[in-house]
Amino acid sequence: MTRNIFGLEYLLDATPEVQEIQARRPGIARFAIERVTETDARKAVFIGRYDGHPAELTLLRGPKGPERARALRRDLQRLALHMGHGPFRVPPLVAAWPGEGLLVQRLIEGRPMSQALAGPGRDEMIGRAGSWLALLVSTERRQLSFGGRYWLRRRGEELAAKRTGRTDRRLADELSNRLEAFLPTVAGRPITQARCHGDFQPRNLLLGDGAVYGLALGDPGWMPLVRDIARFLVALRVGHPRAETADIRFGIHGADLDALLAPIAAVPSRERALHLPFFIGVELAGAFALCPPDLPEAEALREAIGHFLGGSGPPTL
Repeated sequence: MTRNIFGLEYLLDATPEVQEIQARRPGIARFAIERVTETDARKAVFIGRYDGHPAELTLLRGPKGPERARALRRDLQRLALHMGHGPFRVPPLVAAWPGEGLLVQRLIEGRPMSQALAGPGRDEMIGRAGSWLALLVSTERRQLSFGGRYWLRRRGEELAAKRTGRTDRRLADELSNRLEAFLPTVAGRPITQARCHGDFQPRNLLLGDGAVYGLALGDPGWMPLVRDIARFLVALRVGHPRAETADIRFGIHGADLDALLAPIAAVPSRERALHLPFFIGVELAGAFALCPPDLPEAEALREAIGHFLGGSGPPTL
């Protein structure tokens, strides 16, 4: 949704940074860089060939890069046990040098799921996405008491920093107030956390080899499962909206919500009814804070927020 423009300094530094490591570590030199696909202060991703085979190299930057690389390697090794084959997968780990902050995974060829959402098979595609997430979190979950104040503070700061016109400023303020009003309905209640990566979106799912692959896995950690679900739903609503608008729930297309949740049994009904609307608001706020006002998606985002704000009665689905 945001413009695909890298910080120039990170883009210029990315390839020389890896080449300097390759000069010291002959094993890493077996990766031949072809292009940079992502780079910022925390991470750079390269497409190339490792021992002649298509591969993707991830460089985790900063003083905690080695620690983050070790955590991601452990998580990829864990996921390989139940997502290394079958219909729902993650790309296999080929090599890793955690001390250098580097990991190499097999490059998967296929079609982005985001390109398959416009046709009659939309509900099936969204259901497959839900099944992928359900398998991802199937082995490590826990229940904790939900606080929620962290999310209000984080999104409030992001919205306050948004430089925009008067109309968008009013919308941002109303959204902050609405989330504050939601908090008593969820604070102190049990919530399901899972080990996930916070990047569950249509653009990060690929259809290939007869399977659904999850790409661009970020730092693993314990997060509310409904937060990943809300992020996916907001990405659908803003980037891939349905033509029909008869059933809208808190700014989200009802059919999308039903298709995604159907295979995810790990989310109890109380969390679907209470925590999910709260996190839809959280993700709408995050997207709104980052979205430049002149992008085509900005108007869809304003419309979704308007509907979210217009909800009356108890904040439940």
